Amino acid sequence: MKSCLAFSKRYGLKRVFGVVLRENRQMLRLADKLGFKKASSPASNEIELIIDIEKLDLYTL
Repeated sequence: MKSCLAFSKRYGLKRVFGVVLRENRQMLRLADKLGFKKASSPASNEIELIIDIEKLDLYTL
């Protein structure tokens, strides 16, 4: 995931997002560790993860 974020920053992407199932606890823990913001609907089984690449300091990951 760190490599993907570094690639995204290097190529000028502003934001990265993805969708993860609620039961994917390992991915959600990784997302927390990396600083992703979460958005979801109580009725949905999915959580949207969003991170601002422009503000990301890759050396602190």
